[in-house]
Amino acid sequence: MTNMRLALIYSGEHDTLPKAETRGILEGELLQYKVLEEYPQAMVIEAPEQAVSRLASRSAMLKTILKHIATLEAKQPHQVKELISTLNIPIGAKTFRVRVRRGRNPPSVSATELERRIGELIKIQNPSSKADLKNPQVEIQGYLTSSKLIVGQLLASIKRGSFKARQQAMKAIYKPGSMNPITARVLINLSRVKPGETLLDPFCGPGGILVEAALIGAKAIGSDIDFLVVEEARQNLALYGIEAKIEVADARSLPYQNTIDAIATDPPYGRMAQPKAANTPRKLVEEFIEKALSYLKPGHHLALSYSSNLSEKIEQAGFKLIEVHKQRVHKSLTRYIHIAKA
Repeated sequence: MTNMRLALIYSGEHDTLPKAETRGILEGELLQYKVLEEYPQAMVIEAPEQAVSRLASRSAMLKTILKHIATLEAKQPHQVKELISTLNIPIGAKTFRVRVRRGRNPPSVSATELERRIGELIKIQNPSSKADLKNPQVEIQGYLTSSKLIVGQLLASIKRGSFKARQQAMKAIYKPGSMNPITARVLINLSRVKPGETLLDPFCGPGGILVEAALIGAKAIGSDIDFLVVEEARQNLALYGIEAKIEVADARSLPYQNTIDAIATDPPYGRMAQPKAANTPRKLVEEFIEKALSYLKPGHHLALSYSSNLSEKIEQAGFKLIEVHKQRVHKSLTRYIHIAKA
């Protein structure tokens, strides 16, 4: 299995979730990796070639995957321009283009000037190559972040528009506060589920998590205590031709004994989500956590989103807490995304 250096460039919608999602995908797919460099909205790793296709097909918060060429100091304009001359970019007789983007807190270096200098270097090193801005065979990208310029060859661009399309397609059935497809996909990836494995959402609501799980190849099963909500979930899955086991059931008494590969769920919270079978939404979720360990296979993962921090309860239930991410949804709602191991 051949390893390669990959530069991963992330969307800027959250500080910690994008990198955690990458770790979840790679660990779920049992792909060994090593983090070499970390920056705001970027990470350089060493991983097997298979990591490219797996990350590209599953990730919701990645923007591009590059074959890492170099990371250059870019504190001063003259410094980075001089360092560009040390790059080795062998592309042979292929057509190419160069794109340099600016990330968070970029150095004060002209992206256009860097594109020009890198393009000139490519022509010197590859005399038979030709620039093609519309349909190049090779794209070399630079990413300016902090005091660095990350340079690499584009391997994959993640088409994030599909998530927005799914959100619009299911908007008529979505409830206020429902998790959007991007966050649902991230939650699934944090659960470390593999294609072919069984993922359970015991508070499935309109089915957004089940849709995203099925689209990565997992066997999605769900439940909700509300009959009408279960029917809505079935309608949503039918939009994508997805067949999944969805039943009316209490999340605290499901017939699964150490048979579930992963749990990813966003239980109800707030007065508008008053459950039928518990005094308060939080009590319902706490009672579910006490049962969740018995549903999961040993060593498998729970990814749980809630409106308050449930770390203590999760550990009391016997889970090993891996990490918690705080995500502000709007001024009156903050999610705490918990990842725990059975």
